[in-house]
Amino acid sequence: MSLNPSLYKTASHWAEMFAAKILARDNLYLSPREVSRAAALRLKQGIMALEAYLRRLLFVLALTLKHDLKPDTIERPIYARGSCKTRTKSSFKSLPFWGIEPDFSTFSSASNWTDRKPPKPIPIAPLLARLGEVCDILKNPEARARRLAYHLARKQSGPLLAPGDHNAVRNRYGTEFSSIYTLMGHEIGEMSRARPPPIGPVLRPPPRIRTL
Repeated sequence: MSLNPSLYKTASHWAEMFAAKILARDNLYLSPREVSRAAALRLKQGIMALEAYLRRLLFVLALTLKHDLKPDTIERPIYARGSCKTRTKSSFKSLPFWGIEPDFSTFSSASNWTDRKPPKPIPIAPLLARLGEVCDILKNPEARARRLAYHLARKQSGPLLAPGDHNAVRNRYGTEFSSIYTLMGHEIGEMSRARPPPIGPVLRPPPRIRTL
């Protein structure tokens, strides 16, 4: 089996539409240096929803590719100089989203509302870079999905639960966008029940005698 072009085309189309909607809401396509705290929080929530959508899409594609994976019979040493390929580090992970911590230093129970300082603007460059990275993965998810497929085939056997909460992509983000997110969760559960046997870990050579 290979990547389903119709599934990826439909899912990526609505993901790109949602990313454009995020940028157009507060005129973020102009790449401002600083925005208000409310606009930054709206962008953060949109990126969290887009990342949850991307995780489920990668799981569906990985389960599709898993039927073509074959065991690796080439022995590889654990510590080999120069054998590890350099990869660009990506900040897209399944960990909680890093972002903006609310600053309540300007508020106090004894302070007067007339003396309250206005909130400071938030630099938007890190969030825009995060959004651009997610969009780049959406344009070419095959490499990331294949690495995930090998990880699932070696270390995760049996049925799988769909990543992300069902409230991660709400209905107010769009009917098609939220419906595809829900359907991908159901598809992950159905596809994981028909998974082939695990392929096993990478073969390691026996220990070598270094000194006598």
